[in-house]
Amino acid sequence: MKYLIRAVLLAARRGIPRGVVRKYSPIWTTEFAQAVAKRKQARREYLKSKTTTNRKRYNALCRRVKRIGQVARTKEWRHACENLNPSSDPKIAWQFIRRVSGRGNTARVEPLIVKGKEMQTDWKEADAFNKHFSKVNSVPRDPVADPRMRRLKKALERRPIASNRTFKVEFTLTEINIALRKGKPGKAPGPNGVTQEMLSHLGPRAKGTLLNLFNRTCRSGELPSAWRTAVLVPIRKKGKCATAAESYRTFSLTSVISKTMERMVNARLYHYLEQNACLDESQSGFRRHRTTLYHLVRFTQSVINAWQAKSHTVTVFVDLKKAYDRVWRTGLAVRLQEHGITGRMYGWLKSFLTERFIRTQIKGLCPILGL
Repeated sequence: MKYLIRAVLLAARRGIPRGVVRKYSPIWTTEFAQAVAKRKQARREYLKSKTTTNRKRYNALCRRVKRIGQVARTKEWRHACENLNPSSDPKIAWQFIRRVSGRGNTARVEPLIVKGKEMQTDWKEADAFNKHFSKVNSVPRDPVADPRMRRLKKALERRPIASNRTFKVEFTLTEINIALRKGKPGKAPGPNGVTQEMLSHLGPRAKGTLLNLFNRTCRSGELPSAWRTAVLVPIRKKGKCATAAESYRTFSLTSVISKTMERMVNARLYHYLEQNACLDESQSGFRRHRTTLYHLVRFTQSVINAWQAKSHTVTVFVDLKKAYDRVWRTGLAVRLQEHGITGRMYGWLKSFLTERFIRTQIKGLCPILGL
């Protein structure tokens, strides 16, 4: 694994141009540059001879530079607003909005406070965030249900394996090419520094090596620890206290190689679930050729029918807090086996869901903590 990552990074270092690119300033026109040059010359003359004439000339040129800059900024503002199109490139639109509103800098200067004690070092702050996020994303243990479910899980794992052919066949180059095409460019790299663009531009030989790695993890049921480690970057919620850990949400940086493998596993798993009618017929989310608009239309029609019949419509909306982060993993393993997902697929998913780790990044420091 480490040799593959090293080879990808070395190829990227050799193939991607390096160097400092000067940022383009839209107000730096020829007229503005000439005015700035004249202002610098007037300043030097005033410093040599501090006469009233030189002082007036320097002040006049300062006002001219300011006036030209304001005109150029106004012109750029109008041009940006006229060409602002969130539907085509939302990233650029949001960057522009944050820059205009002055919310681009989200750096935290106050130290984190835990139980009345200040975290004096970055390492202590990162460790405190680790413990907080691990606590809020963990499922409380049930002294009755957990042992019973673990016994059921072990009993199901001891059964004779009659795995579906979908889970026996090794992955192919076609599947890895499809998974790479689905990767979104421009995203932050994982902890190992490999980006989606690096994987998308791999040659046939490198893709074959990557495919062999993926198939090996399926055969053995063992995943590299780097695939089960997420780097968390805390972001303070709007209007929340900067010294409380509860005031921060996170986004996770995981291995791009692992994400590619996850897409391939998900494609096969989804095909099996659809072919064997394992998903509830009323589920529309996260399914192809379906949309949650169907439920909105059905709900709207029910309300209209009830209103015409002079009746009532009772609706219950349920929002599960941290539903994804706090999935009961033992129960999920049992449910997978009950639906016939065994063999290599079950072994890979079981390894993927166990012994996971988080590392909160504070100024480059990443202490690790298991979940």
